[in-house]
Amino acid sequence: WIFLGRYLHPVTFEEHDIALNLLQTGQYFYDYLNTPQRSFAYPMYPFLMAGIYPLLSYQPFWIGFVHVAISALLPALTFSLGRFLLPEKAAWIAGLIVLVHPGLVVYSTVWHQMPWVSAVSLIFFCWLFSGELSSPAKTAALGLWVAFGTLLRSTTMGLIPSALGYAWSQRIKPRLTVIFLAAFLAGILPWILRNQQIYGQFVFLGTTSAEAFRSEEHTSELQSRQYLV
Repeated sequence: WIFLGRYLHPVTFEEHDIALNLLQTGQYFYDYLNTPQRSFAYPMYPFLMAGIYPLLSYQPFWIGFVHVAISALLPALTFSLGRFLLPEKAAWIAGLIVLVHPGLVVYSTVWHQMPWVSAVSLIFFCWLFSGELSSPAKTAALGLWVAFGTLLRSTTMGLIPSALGYAWSQRIKPRLTVIFLAAFLAGILPWILRNQQIYGQFVFLGTTSAEAFRSEEHTSELQSRQYLV
């Protein structure tokens, strides 16, 4: 991060623009091809950044430092997860591999949700394998955690089969599985309903295809209506 000079000249993506639009206009959109796209990116990361930017006085150094700090957790989380599944020596090796993984190193230097998604996934597995799925409250919390990760990036939904498989293997009560799934759906439902209101049709979390190529008449209609977050 320091070596590449990105503490002075950060590398950002469309989520950064969405976060600024949230702060400046109170609306969630990304101006793309002269059209305000209302579901161009997954929502959680822009909302997180919209909360972090003012707290850090919009200073690129400290915003970048937060991303580096999240990335720095990944080797430790990998080691912790490894301790649940592997001999300690193998857990150390796994943590060291994550520490020097080129892709993860690069993502730690830019303003991107990938390190956050990785941290969410590792915490999920540490949570799961620690045997904490013993009460409705803890199970609901895990479902909401997966919903949080899914709103960061939809691929996090891949954690759901892992949770269901673990519940089956450990003979966890079926009602706890139902609570887990209900909590997950409750976590993502508000954003789905928001998209339904805007587009008049089902849009799961985000899209860069169909809604970006509507007719000119429909695009004008969307531009004329002021949708709040």
